[in-house]
Amino acid sequence: MSISVLLLFVFFSGTVLVGQTGPSDTGSDPSHQALSWMVDEVAGMLVRELGGDGPAADIHVRGITMQDTPVLLGDYLAASLPVRMSRRSGHSISVYSRPGAGFYSISGKVFRIGDALDLFITLHDQDGRVVTGKELRLPLSPGLEELLVPANYGGGGDLYEPDSGSSPLVLSPGDVLDDRTLDPEGDRDWFAFTLPENAEPSILTVQSTGDLDTYIEVYRNGDLTDPVLENDDSDDQNARVSVDIAPGETIVIALRGYDDSETGSYKLISRFEEFGPDASEPNNRMEDALSLEIGGGEESFHIFPSGDLDWYRIQVPRTREEAYLNIETGGDLDTFMELYSADGDLLVSDDDGGGDVQARIAYGPVHGSETFFVKVRHYEQGGTGAYSLSADFFEPAYDEYEPDNGWEEASELELPGSGDTLSRNYLFSTPGDSDWVRFTLQKGQRLILRTEGAADTYLTLYDENRRILQESDDDGEEYNGRIEYSLAPGTYRLETRQYQEDAREGVDYRLLITAE
Repeated sequence: MSISVLLLFVFFSGTVLVGQTGPSDTGSDPSHQALSWMVDEVAGMLVRELGGDGPAADIHVRGITMQDTPVLLGDYLAASLPVRMSRRSGHSISVYSRPGAGFYSISGKVFRIGDALDLFITLHDQDGRVVTGKELRLPLSPGLEELLVPANYGGGGDLYEPDSGSSPLVLSPGDVLDDRTLDPEGDRDWFAFTLPENAEPSILTVQSTGDLDTYIEVYRNGDLTDPVLENDDSDDQNARVSVDIAPGETIVIALRGYDDSETGSYKLISRFEEFGPDASEPNNRMEDALSLEIGGGEESFHIFPSGDLDWYRIQVPRTREEAYLNIETGGDLDTFMELYSADGDLLVSDDDGGGDVQARIAYGPVHGSETFFVKVRHYEQGGTGAYSLSADFFEPAYDEYEPDNGWEEASELELPGSGDTLSRNYLFSTPGDSDWVRFTLQKGQRLILRTEGAADTYLTLYDENRRILQESDDDGEEYNGRIEYSLAPGTYRLETRQYQEDAREGVDYRLLITAE
């Protein structure tokens, strides 16, 4: 070590810097761990020197220099230290990221020593006298290299800029950032969370609040190219993610606007939820399905770890001659649900039929002694978290044309005169309900057959020989089907059903047939 470096150990006040070595390179990019350790060590130094029963102390961070040039490492410390101090107890210290009227100030110098960095941090009083200091040695890594460039960032944003995937703002669960800003357009904020080695496996939840339309991406295993989990709108325009995290693991979070034009401020909230034993496991296969009682109320479960599948078995009581099943999830978890027959055939699936991010399946009719299986997973492969599940019977409502659920049950209608429109009001009693009509043409005519309403309809036109003449999904307004067809004399049938992925029960619509 050079003489100039050695001299930094001793100051005019006689204060001696205490030297410590940071975490060794135990991963593909140790910068997250090293930076978090650096901020913790500086925070600990302040608490030891100024904490306890002493008077309140205001401190501002003046920055860190390398060869007398301010570098971004100082900006990083200025951004991270206030957050870290806010979650420490036993002190009356306030740290400011920008210079103010504080009685104390922090400054530092950094030197490159081989494959490491020597960082010398000093605490000064209002007169510039050194109160205490600390030497920290950090293993050099790509993330730290990015923070050794001159601190001349001028790209806008907030006081936490610049940040990146390899140099994210290191946070701990429970940290709350009230003043984050996406600016300029295309800005992306990066955060890193590490679960302590001595902790239990947990679920990390990160969310934003405010008026900004946010989008969150989750990265793990040092791979910043392929997010394991993404979320847009879990709560209004605010994104929220929950992901499993193992002891010692680091999760990197990127937050951006829903599109590049989004700018503005937001609040970031984070928390860890320790995950204990799950009494429902193992239920990752149909063969291991957990029994779910119809009418038993909501039961609480977890998707954990990432990629977990939860299977449930539903037994219809033998005393039920005919009934309709309603199965739904509750909570904030974005669930995806599938219903299977006893033979393992997929019957129906649903994503957000329960509203917001909850899944819901209404199915029937079912009969006594029938067995069904339900599979629940997170909508995203990398998501985890808690949810509730319940199963009940429900009584469907019917329109005046029921039963009209098949070819033989098609209700008869009389076509309107040329230039007129016939209108009928219908109701989808169940998600699988279909409504059939039959009509006869005495002479050739062109018809327009369409629906109106909130239902996502699918129309199929048949001739007398059951041959499909034309189909339509969203050719009408919004999600409504629409068919225009020139027909020869004869008898025809029209089937109207819901598009399967958006099917619900109790949805009304209007069928309109115009004769040209």
